[in-house]
Amino acid sequence: MSLSVMFVGCRTGGKTASVGGLRDGWIDASTGHRVVRLSRLPGESESFYFHQNAYTPGGDKMVFENSQSGASNRLFTIELATRRIEPLTGAEARAGVVARGSRNFYFQHSNEVCVTQLDTKATRVVATL
Repeated sequence: MSLSVMFVGCRTGGKTASVGGLRDGWIDASTGHRVVRLSRLPGESESFYFHQNAYTPGGDKMVFENSQSGASNRLFTIELATRRIEPLTGAEARAGVVARGSRNFYFQHSNEVCVTQLDTKATRVVATL
């Protein structure tokens, strides 16, 4: 059996799933996969597209995006073992990827490309666009 993950407010089939309409986990009737809700953050939380690495090399953390009504995107980390969620960036962050050989996360903020170390949260500007 495979494990799928879902975020509250993620877009499913072109529609946004409501917070009250989703359980914490279930077996998808179409695929037989177990689906687990990871986030109850308000707004819409979304994982990255398949070619954007969101996981640390050890697989213990994942980065995801969240946006709330009237606010711009923010990026968060989730510790997969405990499901503890922490903010990673301020508003207007996007287009991120976790480096495959390190615990660094590269993303765009306004006209800058930045890198944040996922454990210390130390951030620096890599380039200005």
